Amino acid sequence: MAIEYLIQNSSDWLPKITRTRGKKSERLFWQSGGGYDRNIVTSKSLLSMIDYVHANPVRKDFVEQAFEWKWSSASWYLNSIDGPLSIDPIPKDWLE
Repeated sequence: MAIEYLIQNSSDWLPKITRTRGKKSERLFWQSGGGYDRNIVTSKSLLSMIDYVHANPVRKDFVEQAFEWKWSSASWYLNSIDGPLSIDPIPKDWLE
């Protein structure tokens, strides 16, 4: 869905996120590799991970502010502005 959006609305970004290996091309949003998972067991680590994810498009110079990235939940957390994805609120007991 995000790639389709970029193709239709921001095709100048495609070369920045495209990597070619032989005859195969792939588009990467953040970094190469399979990534890793992390267990989040405290509210502090949850909020830290949310901040980290929100900062990804800023670190990659896709936007200047996290809330500007269409696919980010940052604008929802900042001002309760709905985006194209549904956001699950953080349970209140995690914020105490």
